[in-house]
Parts: sequence; structure tokens; C-alpha cells
Amino acid sequence: KGFEFISAKFAEFGLTSVCYDAGDDLIPTIQASRERGTLKTRISYDASAAVVDGMIMAGVGSGFGDDWFRFGGTREHTLDGGLSSRTMSMTRPYIGVTPSYTGNLTELQKDTNEWALRVHMAGIRLNCHANGEPSIQQALDAYDYAQSRFPRPNTRPKLTHCSLPSAEQMKRIKAMDAQPSMFSTYMYYNADKFRYYGADMAEHMMPYKDMAMMGINASTGSDFYPGPFDPMMAIQGMVTRKGFNGETWGASQKVTVEEAIRASTINGAYSTFEETIKGSITAGKLADYVILSDNLYKVNPEKIIEVKIIETVAGGASMYHA
Repeated sequence: KGFEFISAKFAEFGLTSVCYDAGDDLIPTIQASRERGTLKTRISYDASAAVVDGMIMAGVGSGFGDDWFRFGGTREHTLDGGLSSRTMSMTRPYIGVTPSYTGNLTELQKDTNEWALRVHMAGIRLNCHANGEPSIQQALDAYDYAQSRFPRPNTRPKLTHCSLPSAEQMKRIKAMDAQPSMFSTYMYYNADKFRYYGADMAEHMMPYKDMAMMGINASTGSDFYPGPFDPMMAIQGMVTRKGFNGETWGASQKVTVEEAIRASTINGAYSTFEETIKGSITAGKLADYVILSDNLYKVNPEKIIEVKIIETVAGGASMYHA
């Protein structure tokens, strides 16, 4: 019942596909929901450590499944803490914290390397939770370590959050075609947390603009529960960089409406290796789309969050109708 409720909510908010990592025991629940006809959203399943062990034992890699349910990558392998809790890894101390504190890394580089190589060799996509520069560096080093010892083409390793990458790290992300899934509702919903980092650092946080200019395929993400999964909230925050409280942080990272929509659609499809079947309304692709109450290109950018979902369609079938 809980899964059917949240699946319907995804559709109500205009989501046709999600990356989902809600627990080890969810696969039978999703299967039962599909059999009952109550699965409303396509799922790329990010597997927990226990499920990954089972996948390795069974010889199942990323991409196994069909258009409604398929195994994606690993659940986010945690390398540091979070923005809101002020535990993400940093290269400089947090503002107003005594004694001086630069956040947490959760494991040693050698441990991340060993994990990455084992999973990568099994054909399972790597995905690390990495917010700050030290953790992003550790993830990228582990991805390179695994690839150098067991080369595989077109692996598109994922970086969940990737909130504060350096310019040099973004070059590496582009070179290996890594896939940042950044916290897209954060700019609106958690605008009051940027003060922990300061205005100068906010100009480099969730750098959608910089990544778009570099040709990095950055997609959106809610980190739900910590953030809402409302794509209209995400698009508004990405376009305006203004929060619920009227504060603007990181104005240099504002993107156009088109860039925000692209991050929410085509970029997401590419991130899950589904760009040939999803992400745009194109002949030959799946008939997944939403009908909105207003034109996002014409509405006041600070009113995008008020745009309503009239209908959500997946596979040509209506999954939600207002």
C-alpha cells in the first residue's frame, strides 16, 4: 500500500521515470504492484549492498530488466555527509563552527577502490554519494582505479549529489563521462542552509551552469526524503537560484528554462542508458510525457512552482489526470 501510494504521487507530480533505492525488500513489492496494475512510474533500481551481492552471485548486471523495471547502479555508496547537516567533506572549515571542522569522509581510499573494482568487474554501475571536493576526488579516483584494472566501455559511473566539485574535478567528470545527479530541489527548499557555506562558495554549489557549459551530462535528483521530488520546484530553483525564503544563492549558476528541462528529461535518460527510448517526445521512443497547465517558457520564472500537472502519461497510458 505504501509503495502504491508513493508511485501514484510520483505520477501526480509529473514523474514518468525515477531512480529508486528504497530498500532490499522492495523488488517483490514492485513486482506485485506491476501485476496489480498499480505501478505508475518506470523504475531504474539502485541496488543496496545486499542486492548487489545477489546480483554478483547470479551474474546480473546493470540494465537487466525491461522498460518498466530494470537494475540501474548501486545504491549511493556513501563517502561523506550532507549539506544540511554540515557533515559533507570540505577543503576549508565550516563557517561559525568551533573547533575548526571540515566535515566527514566515511572510509579510506583503499576501501572505496576495492568496492569499486569488485562491483565494476561484475558489470554493475558504480554510484557514490559524494558532496564535497574530498569525497568527489575519492569517488573519481576509485572509478579510475577500477577502470584501469578492468577496462569496460561506456560505464557512465554516477555521482549522487556532486554538490561542490572543483574545476579540475569537472574536467575529470567530463573526460570519464561520469553522471552527476545533483540535488535539484535544494536551491528552493533548503535555501536557508547556504549560509553555512557563504556566498562565495554558493557560486560553485550545484553548478548546473558550469556543467552545461562544459558539456557534462548533469541530471536532476531530489534525494527524497531530504528534498521534495516536485520537478516544478526543481526547475524554478535551477532557473532562479532563489529559495522559499526569498534568498538567492549562487546566481552565477542560474540556467535557462530549456537547460533545466533538459537536465530533468534527456540528461536523466542518458544517465540511465535509456536515451534511445526516453527523454524526448520523438518517434520511436516510449510515449512518456506530461501535460502542464502553463508554458514554462512563458510563465514568470518565480511562478514555475505554481504550474500544475494536468496529465502524466507513461507508455501511452494515463497514469494521472487532474
